[in-house]
Amino acid sequence: MRWINSNDIWHRELRVETLLEDMKTGVLLCNILKFHMPNLDFSGLNPTGRSKKPCLNNIEKALQVMYQKGLPHRYILTAEEIFEASKVERIWLMLRQIFDVFAMHDVSLLRPKILSWITSIIQLFNPDVMIPQAQNQRMKDFYSTFRSGLPLFYIFYLYIKEENLRPNPSEFYEMPVNIEEVKNNLHLVCVIQGQINVPIYLTPNDYISQYEPNFLLLQLYYLYCRFRHVRIDNI
Repeated sequence: MRWINSNDIWHRELRVETLLEDMKTGVLLCNILKFHMPNLDFSGLNPTGRSKKPCLNNIEKALQVMYQKGLPHRYILTAEEIFEASKVERIWLMLRQIFDVFAMHDVSLLRPKILSWITSIIQLFNPDVMIPQAQNQRMKDFYSTFRSGLPLFYIFYLYIKEENLRPNPSEFYEMPVNIEEVKNNLHLVCVIQGQINVPIYLTPNDYISQYEPNFLLLQLYYLYCRFRHVRIDNI
């Protein structure tokens, strides 16, 4: 749910208990796919249809894209099953596959560049940080460096030009010593992300209490796309 809500593609916050109802028109599915692949053509989509026939037509458009883009067939439901919400567990499995195939596709391809980019930024301030390798313990160590909020502060401090958005170093704890100081840092960087319209996939509590490497990579992917062509001239 957090992944979809972070994309800001629906007119209200999606909730577990209402998601199946929101999906039955097919519009939400198409929006999810188009967010991650903006060039998709959903011409003929009926955004206001509520009766069965237009809803099934909308869902079929999304299913056709899933087949074309390589979503494993065994996870793809029929339009009727999605409309009727008759196979709840399989719908959740399908959404998980959409996340892997659509949301994480470019992230996986760019992973080495993203990690090299963010590591080079962190090393300007902390030379001991190393680039994590795939599927090893170092990724957990790398993830833990973000719990202070400082790596995101470094990105924003270096790349944001607007004075009203650029973080103020005096508001951040360079060496936070308790959970409140950590929360302060994380709250400030999440506020900045929202102000510059970068999707927020990890909340302060997520950074502190969860280990979500895919969400961290997805978060860094959108920051990388936002700033990779911006010249650093703040140091």
